[in-house]
Amino acid sequence: MLAELAAGREARLSRLVPAFALPGQRDRQPLSDPYLSRKPLRFMPAEDGSVRLLRGEMATNVSVDGEPLGERRSLAAADIARGTVLLLAKRVALLLHRLNPSPPKKGPSWGLIGDSDLMVRLRQEIAREADLAGLLLLRGEPGTGKALLAGAIHEAGPRRERAYVALDLAALPPAAAGAEMFADAFSRARGGTLFLRRVGETPPAVQSMLLGALDSGEEQGAGVRVIAATDADVERSGQFPAALLQRLGGSEIRLPSLRERRDDVGRLFFHFFHQELEARGEAGRLRVGPEENPFVPAALVARLAGLDWPGNVRQLRDVVRQIDEASRGTAEAWISPQAEALLAP
Repeated sequence: MLAELAAGREARLSRLVPAFALPGQRDRQPLSDPYLSRKPLRFMPAEDGSVRLLRGEMATNVSVDGEPLGERRSLAAADIARGTVLLLAKRVALLLHRLNPSPPKKGPSWGLIGDSDLMVRLRQEIAREADLAGLLLLRGEPGTGKALLAGAIHEAGPRRERAYVALDLAALPPAAAGAEMFADAFSRARGGTLFLRRVGETPPAVQSMLLGALDSGEEQGAGVRVIAATDADVERSGQFPAALLQRLGGSEIRLPSLRERRDDVGRLFFHFFHQELEARGEAGRLRVGPEENPFVPAALVARLAGLDWPGNVRQLRDVVRQIDEASRGTAEAWISPQAEALLAP
C-alpha cells in the first residue's frame, strides 16, 4: 500500500511518483512510462479505512477492478483488504492492498514462489517445524501447495539426506491396505519423512489401520516424521475419527489461498510463463521493463490478479500453460477470445 495512505495522508500516483522496485531489485524508480500522465491520480484516505480515488487532471485511462474510472470512486476498507487492481493506460497493472508495516524478515524460499507477508510467514513456519519430530497436519484449499510444503519441510531439516515417502490415502483401496502396508511405509521412510496425502479422504477401513499404526509408535521406532495433509473440513464431515484427528493435529500449518495473497499472482504468473518459454528455448522473449508493445499485456496480468482462483496456485499454473498453448507464442493471442474463455469464472 502507498506509504502515505498507510500513514493516513493523501497519496499520489503518476508517471513520476511514487518509486517502485523491479522484481528482485532494491533500487526504486518511478514508473517513467511515457504513456502515463504527469498529472497524478489522488488517493484520499478516510478514518473508516476507505479510500477515495480522484482523477483530477490526470488524462491517463484508468480502470479499477476492470471498470473505467470516472472523476472519482470510493473504495471500501473491504475492497482494500481484498486487493483492488488498477490498470493504467492498459500498460501498467498495480494492486492496491494493505501490507504489514513491520514485515517479517525473508529467509530461504525452499522452492515456494511469492513474497507476500503470508508467504514470508509460511517460510518461517517451515524453519520452525523442520527440526521437530512430532506429527504435523497441513491444511489448505485444493491447489495451495501442500505437497510442495511437505517436501520443503523435509529438505529444510536434518532428514533431507534420508528417504521421503508419499502415500495418497484417498487413492488407497481398503482391500490393498493393511497394517503391514503402514509398517512397510515406515520402514521405507526410516529416518526420513512419510507424507500422507489427502488424509481427510481416507476410507474408513484404512483410517483405523492408520490410527493403529500411529498408536503403536511405529513411526517413532523408525525415526520417521509423519506429515499429513488435507483440504477437507474433517470436523464437519462427521466421517473422520476424532481420535485420529487429535493424533494428527497436534501441530498444524494452514496454507493461505491465492486470493488471500493476491500480490503473488503476478509473481507466480511470470514464474510459470518463464518455465513454459524456457521449455522451448524462448525464455529471452520475457523481458522486464518499459516497452512500446510488451510481450505480455498488462491487461492480462490485471485480469489474472482480479480473479478469486478456487483452484489456487495449481489452477493458475494450468491456465498459464493453456493460454500459452493457445497463444502460439504471439502477444496478441494472450487477449484472444480463446484465452478469455480460459479465464471465465
